[in-house]
Amino acid sequence: NAILAVAGDLESTRALERIHSLFGSLPPSTLPRRLQVDEPPQRDERRVVLRQAGPTAYLHMAYHAPQATHPDATALMVLDAILSGAKPMTLSRGTSNERSARLYRALVDSEVAAEATSDYTWTVDPGLFTLEVTLRPGRDPAEAEEILREEIRKLIEEGVLEAELGRTRKQIRAQLAYSLESVANQAYWLGFFELLDSYERLLSFEERIASVTAEDVQRVAATYLRETNCTIGYFLPTGASGAASARPMAPAFFLPCYRTGTGPNWPGPETIQRAELANGATVLAHRNSAAPSLVILADVKAGAVLDPPGKHGLAAFTSRMLERGTGRRSFRQLNEELDGVGASLRAAAGGHTAGLVAKSLVEDRDLLVDILTDVLTNPAFPPEEVRKLRGEVIAEL
Repeated sequence: NAILAVAGDLESTRALERIHSLFGSLPPSTLPRRLQVDEPPQRDERRVVLRQAGPTAYLHMAYHAPQATHPDATALMVLDAILSGAKPMTLSRGTSNERSARLYRALVDSEVAAEATSDYTWTVDPGLFTLEVTLRPGRDPAEAEEILREEIRKLIEEGVLEAELGRTRKQIRAQLAYSLESVANQAYWLGFFELLDSYERLLSFEERIASVTAEDVQRVAATYLRETNCTIGYFLPTGASGAASARPMAPAFFLPCYRTGTGPNWPGPETIQRAELANGATVLAHRNSAAPSLVILADVKAGAVLDPPGKHGLAAFTSRMLERGTGRRSFRQLNEELDGVGASLRAAAGGHTAGLVAKSLVEDRDLLVDILTDVLTNPAFPPEEVRKLRGEVIAEL
């Protein structure tokens, strides 16, 4: 009842021999008969309201959805990306393309919510398609629910434009490419798809995403995002919360940690170029010809340790404002260009450093470099975005 997936710089025949010698003698056990129970269809909308101490209100909407091997699974994944951007497909936390997606514009950009997302996870058995909203302080979940219902109505009645569908396909293709750069992710996805059905689903994943049509997306939205197929949950805070249960904030940046190795893609004197510019900046370039993407990290010694008295959080707030618009691009234009090609750009500040990480497919490198340069050298700090970000930070706290 086990699956072993192996990926890396190894010789397959010798690896299989070694695996046989280690595991081949283990006796099999008799598996219990798998219980097959089909849940009856939900007949009407269900509601759950939870009132207790807490810092903010939440809204969850969950719809019954089919398993990964169902013919509609791929179209539902595309629908999820249309609503809240293509999701990272990595074991570590990646960056999604949500800022130009429908839910972000309808709920976060309008300052109703601090966060709004959808999710459809491929599972062996039937699962859920969910919509989740973290409200800003003082906002009502009923208001967010009405906005979500309007977005669903537009999807079902008006469908999606080819341009939006094309942008979404590119986002998913980029996220897949980013995930397969790592041998850890390669092994994970091989094992994951073999567990669902067959590893061959991974090999045909990009082709199946490309085959999803606008009509497919409209059809699955009408089929599954029905009121009679939905359970709605409200969390309503009643007052003082004590310790907030917010998600822990991850460190801003992780530099890759490489083990000692050999081969054309390991960092070393033959793959790394170092240069010092006339202005004192240091540039390090490493070529990995096996990777389909370009990653740029720009880091400066300007973290929280330099926050002036009474202005704690200034470095973090300033770095996040770099993403909110330049002299050439508004916040929306910036995210439309990035999300349109599945690229990402995030700024953050840690204790001692602040900087940006930008990533795209190699084919979009000129756009990525142009945007990164614009953000670094031409930030605008628009007052409206300062106000919006302040509200988001307060909601996060």
